[in-house]
Amino acid sequence: MKILHVTPHLGGGIGTVIMDWMDKVIAANDHYHRIVCLDYANDKAKKWAEKKGFPLAENMGRYPLLWKHEIREADIVLTHYWNHPMLADLFADSIPDCRLVFWCHKNIVYPPKEIAYSDLFINTSPVQGHGRYIWSTGNMDRFLAIQPKIHRGFNVGYCGTVDYKKMHRSWIDMCKKINIPGITFTVLGDVGIDTTECDERFRFVGKVDDVAPYLVEMDIFGYSLRPDHYGTCEIALGEAMAAGVVPVVMDNPAEKFIVTHGLPIARNEQEFIDLVVFYYHCKNGDRHVAWEGMKERARNRAKKLYSIDNMIQQWDEIFAEMIQKPKTKKEVLK
Repeated sequence: MKILHVTPHLGGGIGTVIMDWMDKVIAANDHYHRIVCLDYANDKAKKWAEKKGFPLAENMGRYPLLWKHEIREADIVLTHYWNHPMLADLFADSIPDCRLVFWCHKNIVYPPKEIAYSDLFINTSPVQGHGRYIWSTGNMDRFLAIQPKIHRGFNVGYCGTVDYKKMHRSWIDMCKKINIPGITFTVLGDVGIDTTECDERFRFVGKVDDVAPYLVEMDIFGYSLRPDHYGTCEIALGEAMAAGVVPVVMDNPAEKFIVTHGLPIARNEQEFIDLVVFYYHCKNGDRHVAWEGMKERARNRAKKLYSIDNMIQQWDEIFAEMIQKPKTKKEVLK
């Protein structure tokens, strides 16, 4: 069975999901998969493809005859879908008859015509609220194996989109109000916010290829996002929890689905501050057993929810379902 993955680009969280999935496919010598990027594949993805000998094509949006050939040759076309202009351009043109599935990676409002366009419309999380979902995840095994490193102070970490299009607008202000000894704030990701008023407690590292060396020294994952953010599975949060880093998140739909098992949620800015202070005293006071229990709850929740084997099994079931149906003509999507 030939599976064609179409994605605007290959990198970030979605890139992690796809590459970890393909690693499993290669090991199992299973279906033949191919990845087509309409735009770029980042350096990490290109090095991965070269090392694995995996068929990866980038910048294919410039060559409609080539990507149409890819669609024609595939048994199933799996589009990693969100509101990206290159995907809009792709489906605004006629495409060959195909078996087409959209896997929607953002929690946004999709018009009914987009939901109806593909043969199957699959969400990544139940919080998206329209139809079936398959939880999106990378391979968490190496994060589950992480052992915390003894370190000084109390470290609150953040990893991901460092921009107020996703971050809570009061993230820096909330952190500045946390007044406990030895606290530091380590931020991983390309910085798209004003940091001029941050004091010496803040460390903006920038984008890194591997977050594991930083997770081993984090106590808290202070992942406060804006209420209307577009995220679903939040792989950065899953990686931190798998590593035993205790999450402090806001009362948003995506985070509430992820952070369960008795782990509290911050309903407002003050509760975010109070939770960090509470955890500090748990770790450094007479509630150390409770602190270790919180870390274990986080790890157990991540182990259950972020299972790449479950994800692959669900997709194999989808592929088996779709291959029974004929390829069909798709109208243009405008």
